[in-house]
Amino acid sequence: MKKKILKNALIMGTLWPLAIYLVCAFLDVAFQESKAALAVMAAEAVALFLLPIFMFRAEKKFSDGKPPLWTAPVYLTAYALITVLLYFLLYMGDTSVFFSRDVYLGGIGFAFMLMILTAGFVWAVVFRLAAATVRALRGKKN
Repeated sequence: MKKKILKNALIMGTLWPLAIYLVCAFLDVAFQESKAALAVMAAEAVALFLLPIFMFRAEKKFSDGKPPLWTAPVYLTAYALITVLLYFLLYMGDTSVFFSRDVYLGGIGFAFMLMILTAGFVWAVVFRLAAATVRALRGKKN
């Protein structure tokens, strides 16, 4: 049971943020950073806002009540590692090759989407701290 929860925490921390970013990056290239790319960035922000909430619910469902203490650190560490890896890949490579010569500052959408991914990580940390605080306060009342 604990391995299943750990596997889900790793998937939610690495694969989901990576998949959301890559789908949005693909759509950014498809739209050639037109005005439609702003809607893609908004969709990415909404998806990354909801991701910690879904992870929290999945933890409760898989662990039959009280989730193990190590799932939140595993989830947040995996999320942080994938964010740092994407920063490294984005800033070490030339992203303008994905866009036509007519696109001014081709690839800047990738950087904005990476900032949104980082904000999603910060939101996940804040959400986890708030959930832990509420859990601790409920424990003191009982």
